[in-house]
Amino acid sequence: MSLFDNLLEYSGRDILPMHMPGHKRQSFDGVLPYKIDITEIDGFDNLHNRQGILKDLADRCAALRNAGCAFPLVGGSTLGILATVYALTKPGDTVVIARGCHKAVYHACEIRDLNVKYIFPATDKDGFFLSITPESVEKALIDNPDASLVVVTSPTYEGVISDIKGISDVVHRRGVKLFVDSAHGAHLGFCDGFAPDSLSQGADAAVESLHKTLPALTQTAVLFIKNINIFDKIENALDIFETSSPSYVLLASIDRCVSLLEDKSNEIFSSYKTSLNNFYKSVSGLKNLEIYAHRAKLSCFDYDRSKIVISGINAGITGNEIAEKLRKDFGTEVEAAYGNYVICVTSVCDNDKSLQRLANALIEIDGSLNKNEKFATQTIKYPVPGIKMSLFQAARGSGEYIPLKDSVGRISTQYIYAYPPGIPIIAPGELFTKEIIDCINSLEKSGTKCSSAGCDNISKVKVLI
Repeated sequence: MSLFDNLLEYSGRDILPMHMPGHKRQSFDGVLPYKIDITEIDGFDNLHNRQGILKDLADRCAALRNAGCAFPLVGGSTLGILATVYALTKPGDTVVIARGCHKAVYHACEIRDLNVKYIFPATDKDGFFLSITPESVEKALIDNPDASLVVVTSPTYEGVISDIKGISDVVHRRGVKLFVDSAHGAHLGFCDGFAPDSLSQGADAAVESLHKTLPALTQTAVLFIKNINIFDKIENALDIFETSSPSYVLLASIDRCVSLLEDKSNEIFSSYKTSLNNFYKSVSGLKNLEIYAHRAKLSCFDYDRSKIVISGINAGITGNEIAEKLRKDFGTEVEAAYGNYVICVTSVCDNDKSLQRLANALIEIDGSLNKNEKFATQTIKYPVPGIKMSLFQAARGSGEYIPLKDSVGRISTQYIYAYPPGIPIIAPGELFTKEIIDCINSLEKSGTKCSSAGCDNISKVKVLI
C-alpha cells in the first residue's frame, strides 16, 4: 500500500491523536491542498523578497507578539534555529547553550564552528531536564566572558518552562543576546492560565512551531525578532537555509492560523483552558500512574499544562508499555514514550470529549496496575559528557565503526539521540563513557529506540580513528 493510501486508511480509523500536529486532523476550511499549491506567480509575492501579501502576513505575525519583525517559516522551527544561530554569531564565537536543546541547535553550532559551553539543569526523578535558572546562566557567562549568544529551550518537550525574564536580564546586563527555542510554545501568552511567550519576557529572538500546538500544518513556524536592527542578518541567513520554492499551502496554513488567533483567541483559549482543567480534575485520583503537572510546581520555574506527561515510575511500568496499552486497548496514540513516561500533546483543537476519553483510559489503566507486582524501573538521565574537541572538528574527522560496548574512551564523530525528543546523548567531539553506554542501553531496553545519521543499528558507533 502506498504512503497516500496508508494515510487515507489511517485517517478513517477512530484514533485519538494525543500528538502533533495541533490541528488534530480537523479540517477548518475543507480546501483540497492541490487547488492552492502554486508558485511565485503575479500577485502572490515572494517569501525571500516580501513586498505584498506575504509582507502583510509577516506583519500580522509580528503584531501577535508585539515583535519588531517576524518571519513566517515553511521549514519548521529547525529552519529558524539554523538561521538565527548562524546570523547572530561568527565562526569561532563562544556560545552558551542548554544541554537539553534540540539537535538543530547543535547542528547550527557545528555549521558555524562555534565554541560551545553547556548549562546542565537539574533533572526530574523521571530523568528529563528541568528549568534553566538565571543563576546558572550568569555563572556560565562569568566563566565565559567572551560569549556572544545564549540559547535555551522553553518550554521543553515535556512542558518545562524557564525564567526567561530573569535569564534575559542576566544576559543583557552582559551585552549578550538571548535566543529562545519556543518551538513548543506557540500557544503561550494568549490566555491567563498559560505562561507568557518568550519574546514578551525579553528574548531577542524566539522561534515557535505553529503546527505543534495550534491548528496549522506540519512544518509551519514563525521566527519572532524583538530588535529590528538584526533583521538584515536574519533575512540573509534565511536566504541560505530556507527553500527557494516555499509551499503556498503551508503559507496559507500560517495565514489561517493567524486569522484564528486574531479573531477568536479569547474564545478558543477559554474553552481549551476549561477542558484541560476538567481533565486534570478527572485524573487527580490516580493511585499508580503519576501526572507530572500535579507535582510540577515543586521542581521547575513554571509548567505548560497543555503537555500531559504520564509517569509509570511509581507503578513499575515503562513509558513504552503505557503507550502500547493506550494504543491497543483505547485507540489513543501518544506523542512519545521515553524511559518511564509518555507525553501527550494537546491543543486548542482538543475539547472535553477528547480529553475525557484520555482521562477514562488512564483511569482504567491505573486501576489495572498492581503495585505488589511491580518490577524495578530505572531512571534514565542524560550523562555529563567529556568534551575533547569542537563539534565542527570532530564531525569532519576520519572515523571508524566499532561496537558500542567497546567505545569507552573513544571520541564520537556522530550525534546519538532518542527521537523524539532529539536531544543528543552524545555529540561529536565527546568521549564515550560507561554512563553514556548505560544510558543508551537503558533506553533501548525500555523500548525507546536511539538513532544516529548513518547508523541502522546503534550497537555500532562511529568514533575518531
